[in-house]
Amino acid sequence: AQLTHEDPAFKGPGGSFDRRTFEYILQQVGMRPEDYLRNRAQVAVRQQIVEAVSDGLKAPNTFLKAVALYRGEDRTIDYVTLPKSLVEPIEAPSDTTLSAYFEENKKTYAAPEYRKFSYVRLEPEDIMDVSAVTDQQVSDDYNKNKARYTTPETRTIEQLVFKTPDAAKAALDSLKTGATFDKLVAAEGKTQADTLLGTLSRDKIADKAVADAAFALNVNEVSPVVQGAFGPVLLRVTEIKPEVVKPLAEVAADIRKDLALGEASRILLDVHDSYE
Repeated sequence: AQLTHEDPAFKGPGGSFDRRTFEYILQQVGMRPEDYLRNRAQVAVRQQIVEAVSDGLKAPNTFLKAVALYRGEDRTIDYVTLPKSLVEPIEAPSDTTLSAYFEENKKTYAAPEYRKFSYVRLEPEDIMDVSAVTDQQVSDDYNKNKARYTTPETRTIEQLVFKTPDAAKAALDSLKTGATFDKLVAAEGKTQADTLLGTLSRDKIADKAVADAAFALNVNEVSPVVQGAFGPVLLRVTEIKPEVVKPLAEVAADIRKDLALGEASRILLDVHDSYE
């Protein structure tokens, strides 16, 4: 506010800050008062930073000498005065000229329109009544939308693809005689990065056969041969993250607020009519 009152652009006829002049000038340039004040505050902060950085610096003597020479310099000037009498008298403009000029510059002489108005903020948040929502309503909504508060089970799945069912069956049989899944991967010329399908929930696995087989395994168990979309595969699950359901007590406050907002939105038009 102090920066605004010091700005000479907003001084009225009396030489002091004038609120109407302030609002009129900002309206002409399409700027809101809060935007102007924010800009002036930013300018003030920048000035403080510059002053903090430069405070205490001394100008070099060479610079001071140059300034002194410049300021102490004398010059001799020849000039000729041109009196008004040299100019031919100018006739007063005609009414037609004045009228045309006025029409072209009418906005210069126009005062802005001002209006005073009252208003009431009317949003769902302003009329919602959280206390009107019963515990039963909250519980029913929780049970109805339980999936919204449920993080599904995910599994980290490795998939080793074979060229033929026989090759896959032979690899599976070798597990019974001492081979390991990692050795099978190496034997096929693959790395763990090649076989990693990802950490996924059941609905994120496009191949249903693979999804069903993977979610039937225990950790580090190798599946039977599965006929996948890209050929016969062996699967291994290396990690299982169980399903997590947020309890009602943890989400009850949010549900209660959402229900209150929904009811407020429905009756908003009735409230508007009442105010009107």
